[in-house]
Amino acid sequence: MDRLAPPPIHLLLLFLLSSLLFFIGLGGMGLTDRDEGRNAEAGREMFASGDLLTPTFNGELRVAKPVFVYWLMTLSYHVFGVNEFAARFPSALFGVALILMHYVFLTKLRGPTVGLYGALMLLLNIEILALGRMAITDSVLIFFTTLSLYSFWLGLQEPGSGRHWIWGFYVGMALATLTKGPVGFAVPLITVLLYLAATRRWQLFWERGVPLAGTLLFFILAGPWYAAMFLIHGDAYSSQAQVHTVGRFLAPMEGHGVGWWFYIPVLLLGFYPWSSFLPAGLYHAYVTWRAFRSRQNQTHALPEARTAEISHDELNWFMGLWIVGVFIFFSLSSTRLPHYIGPLFPACAILAASYWTQGLQDPSTKGLRGSIHFLMSVGYLLAIGFACAPALFAKFSEKMVKEFPLATQFDLGPGPYAGATIVVLAMGLVGYFGLNDDKRALAFGVAGGALASV
Repeated sequence: MDRLAPPPIHLLLLFLLSSLLFFIGLGGMGLTDRDEGRNAEAGREMFASGDLLTPTFNGELRVAKPVFVYWLMTLSYHVFGVNEFAARFPSALFGVALILMHYVFLTKLRGPTVGLYGALMLLLNIEILALGRMAITDSVLIFFTTLSLYSFWLGLQEPGSGRHWIWGFYVGMALATLTKGPVGFAVPLITVLLYLAATRRWQLFWERGVPLAGTLLFFILAGPWYAAMFLIHGDAYSSQAQVHTVGRFLAPMEGHGVGWWFYIPVLLLGFYPWSSFLPAGLYHAYVTWRAFRSRQNQTHALPEARTAEISHDELNWFMGLWIVGVFIFFSLSSTRLPHYIGPLFPACAILAASYWTQGLQDPSTKGLRGSIHFLMSVGYLLAIGFACAPALFAKFSEKMVKEFPLATQFDLGPGPYAGATIVVLAMGLVGYFGLNDDKRALAFGVAGGALASV
């Protein structure tokens, strides 16, 4: 395993680029939808009342989300005043922190080249940029679930004192649970259980994962606020909390009950342009895992017997299980919204970056040219969508007011046409560079630059 220190210049550049993309014009637009408005107002009421325990909206108990994001908003209002920038500041701040943490983790394991590609892929996609610029819980949630799972990996894999990273697994889960409820521990636990089952490393986790002490730490951190809410508000809290957790999973809420297939286009477009590398990346991870299991069964090797090659592939297995497990979990939920699958994007970035860098080193990598053609095809479809956006927006804006109150006041202007032009030109360059073995690396800059521009 490589233990490489992140180059300071990379950290500086990522900090500047992510800060620019998350913070520029952050308060320039009014609150866009119901969730932003409700969250920002709940934070304002906590700021005004000084009651840091009970979230309220219009003076009534609000249990749709736990308290942590409202604490962050209250602090932000104290610093910046009550405005849109302050309401969105926590999301942008945790967005920047996510990119830097992701880079440090991946560089430590795979080196600065893969680390930089992975960090840029996590930053330069539609969903992560959007979530980091909205007054909702998801940017903070993604940071803590990612912290939890990265800490789990390091705690199990790092020698010596590196095992202490495992405490971050439980701390991240606890803070994620204080941010968005049960999903905060569901995402890490689903991923970890799938990984342990696939690799048969239960004994290793029992020895290094401090499950009993870690579970106690989780309840010490996450439990007091929930216990206080039950004690203070009783059935009023428990009944509403059940509606917004179990009820949301079992039945569609607020008209958000689309088909099981919903997250397929969401992942394809939300993680675009790097989603084009996910099918091949997932397939490669599956093939190497099957080969490992076959060798393990033939030689009757212990599950903990490992080589450098297995250690390298194993990270890809972990990321693949993270993606598949979380994707299926949210697809089983009856209430579906685009931002729900945000917690799997860091895993997508690692798997896509690993596959891309492998393709740069070995032009014969299976599926590489097909992935580039796929990227171009989706790009041209996006360009058509941009070009059609003004007409569609004009036709349906009045119907969108319920979800997006500013819809009738928003003028798209020439932006969609400019975006369509940029994408068409970029796809031409992606094809020219990406299908040329000697110039392929330039395709990454074109695709990422186009996404940032649009």
